Amino acid sequence: MGVLVGASTVLDLRLLGVARDLPITPLKKLYPIIWVGFWMQVASRLLLMISFPTKALTRQVFYTTLILIAFAMTMMVKLYARVSADAMLNDDEGMMRKGRSLAKWSLICWAVAMTAGRFLGYTAKYLVYPG
Repeated sequence: MGVLVGASTVLDLRLLGVARDLPITPLKKLYPIIWVGFWMQVASRLLLMISFPTKALTRQVFYTTLILIAFAMTMMVKLYARVSADAMLNDDEGMMRKGRSLAKWSLICWAVAMTAGRFLGYTAKYLVYPG
């Protein structure tokens, strides 16, 4: 999750005005890294479900984490469409204005998704269903 959230956070924080000396345009190269991190998350969640299906599939926090990751990735796709794919925006201020609200929501979704993911390890009563 570190690859995915780390690259996304760099982009989000820059759109919120952190490190104003750093131009936004070169940060478009982070999107492939974000997608690699996303597919790593998909693989790790599948392995979690295969190794401990009772733990994963019976906990509400597992589904909450999946939903929040989906919301955050939706924010990243919208952010890309609104900011990076718009050829009319060539200045950093215009990009920041168009992406500020999505960047805020993206950071919130990632923070809650990481917290929910951490809670998954502490909420299971059974690793396997008692027979």
